[in-house]
Amino acid sequence: MKKKLLGIVLAICMSVCLVGCLDLDSGTGSSSSSNSASSDSSKALSESEASAPRSAKECKNKNYKEIAEEFEKAGFTNVETKGLEDMIVGILSTENEVKTIEINGDSKFSKGDSFAKNAKVIISYHSYPAKDSAKDSQSEKETEKETTTTTTTTTSKATTTTTTKATTTTTKSASSAYEYCFVKHGPEYSIYYMIDADKKKSVYFVTNDSSLLEGSCTGDMSNGFTVTYTIDGGWSERLVPAGNRKIKLIDAFGQDWDFEITTVAEGERELAKIKKT
Repeated sequence: MKKKLLGIVLAICMSVCLVGCLDLDSGTGSSSSSNSASSDSSKALSESEASAPRSAKECKNKNYKEIAEEFEKAGFTNVETKGLEDMIVGILSTENEVKTIEINGDSKFSKGDSFAKNAKVIISYHSYPAKDSAKDSQSEKETEKETTTTTTTTTSKATTTTTTKATTTTTKSASSAYEYCFVKHGPEYSIYYMIDADKKKSVYFVTNDSSLLEGSCTGDMSNGFTVTYTIDGGWSERLVPAGNRKIKLIDAFGQDWDFEITTVAEGERELAKIKKT
């Protein structure tokens, strides 16, 4: 009887040990599988790749300058912005908001999708047509005047009246003379520089002041511009490209100021407001 009882106890103990070993082996296998899956999902980008900081959908209706800066910071080196000139009165759309964005033709990419760093990123945004930028300025209007000349001829039998209409059209420049525009926005006012590279002229103005400062300039966007003023004894300033669509103004005292490169249409609208005051 004692031998039977001892055999039963030994059998129970062996069963418990066997189950424990199986559980331990199963747990080890599960951990190994988990580590392997984790390793497969953490693939790093190569040095020639960059990942999208936002999805295409998340970029819409954001300011195009902010989106362009985000993609450049993410490593993209070929970012292009394009004003659509699709606005009339600004009711249905807001100026400078992103309408579409695509990377190498892909307009449905997701956040984190990887592309070559030099992939072409095109950001299209809502903007006003350049020809409407100063539509309220008299110098930008095409006026048409109709004059009427009446000639009366009297004879003994009848009086004949001949009316001749002549149309005189006066056309003034409807397109901008400037190729480049730079702006520094402040909490209360903005400062603008506009460059006419063909005629080697520049204009500087502040949005809370009606005065304009005109100067002569030399140079180009690759090497920068030198702007010279002749009033008050004369002085010169430098406008030097600083990357990320920025340009640095170095004044006559050696101090430097960061300006953004913006559209000529924006500068024209602000210039028209200054001329009207």
